[in-house]
Formats: sequence, C-alpha cells, structure tokens
Amino acid sequence: MPFTAIIKNQEGEVKNIADNEPNDKVLDLKTKYAQVADIVVPAMRFVCGGVECLDDMTLQDCGIQEGAPVMVVYQVQG
Repeated sequence: MPFTAIIKNQEGEVKNIADNEPNDKVLDLKTKYAQVADIVVPAMRFVCGGVECLDDMTLQDCGIQEGAPVMVVYQVQG
C-alpha cells in the first residue's frame, strides 16, 4: 500500500514524498527527494530510527513507513 515518507533535513525543513511502497529501494526515495530539494543524490545520506539507510536496502528494511521521520544528512563533497 503506498505511503508518504516524511523527510527532514538538518535545517528542520520537512518534505513529504508521496507514493512509496515498502519494497521500494532507498535510492528510489532519494531520487524523489532530490527532485524537490534541489540536491544531488550522492550528497545525501538517509537515517531512520538511528540506522543509516543504504541505497540498495528497501524502505521496509530501514523502517521507513507512514509517519516514521527520515533524517537527511548532507555530505560535503571534497
């Protein structure tokens, strides 16, 4: 069943990303977020419940579900 992911950045800004499925990959959600947040996918990490969500994991594997906040941490490329 599709759900909306709640993603919060380091500045406290929140974006709601709709139409996610539990078996979607984290990379898919990062790609959707990148489109609305004006940031490139390689520059971000997602954390949910204190666990870093790796790109090839499913949203379900990470505990990303309706109402579960996801923190996005921006990495400085250098």
